[in-house]
Amino acid sequence: MPHISKAAFGAIKKLADYEKAEVKYLLAPSDFNNKYVREWQKGFPGAVVCMVSSFALNRAKVLIKDSVTVLGMDQPEIKEAKESIQIYPILGITPKSEIAVYHKSSGTLFIADHLYPASNGGEELKPTVASFYIEPSISQISDKEPCNEIFNVTSDEQARDSFTNILKINCIKRLVFAHKSPAEGCIYMRDDIKEKLDGAYKMYVEF
Repeated sequence: MPHISKAAFGAIKKLADYEKAEVKYLLAPSDFNNKYVREWQKGFPGAVVCMVSSFALNRAKVLIKDSVTVLGMDQPEIKEAKESIQIYPILGITPKSEIAVYHKSSGTLFIADHLYPASNGGEELKPTVASFYIEPSISQISDKEPCNEIFNVTSDEQARDSFTNILKINCIKRLVFAHKSPAEGCIYMRDDIKEKLDGAYKMYVEF
């Protein structure tokens, strides 16, 4: 749930009108994705805000707390949307609670902070760059801070189970990363997405 401009709000609303769709849910995929909740609520006052934990809710300056659903990390689910999306909790890593979200009909996997797309050889990542790879936001590996926090593994077993569940998704057509623009953060129709994800997750724990 990042910062969004007035123009972007307008574009989303126009798209919803064109598709005769309604923005029903605003999903904050980690404890720290709450800075702009109030802004999103103003733009989409009829939407239900979904957060991963009470910690995230307490940090957020929400307009109406009654319109917020706390998903929790045991079996996070939006029941009314379960036919459209599948939510995968990322357990066994700190410093935050985080989920990955899979949109079934488009084959899109949304990743918040625990992985990010990296450029190779100084070249900015684009959807068509063949040398695309993914790095984990992990203290032992990276000296860069693409996000506010660097992750550490607290439970190999929980992390392994979380990543295995994501790798079991049958059809991932594209990835969307929270900390890149759409041009840089979406990797479309790649045959090696599973291979890239597997390689990144093995930098956290061995399978």
